[in-house]
Amino acid sequence: MTDFQNPDAFAARIDYLLSNPGKTAEMGRSGRQLAELYYSWSRVGSELVNILDSINTRVGAISMISTGVAD
Repeated sequence: MTDFQNPDAFAARIDYLLSNPGKTAEMGRSGRQLAELYYSWSRVGSELVNILDSINTRVGAISMISTGVAD
């Protein structure tokens, strides 16, 4: 669906989905699979640890420069 501003087109797509429970179930399974892949606690936690490590590395480098330790 590309015409998001057309209420008739939107209604037709909703009608299609209501009339095709197999397609609706398939879309639901695909959506869940993507959500589990990209938003699982282990993946989000790992990404957060990487971000915090990056910040810690930068702050440590800035601290060393500002205190003259890096000279």
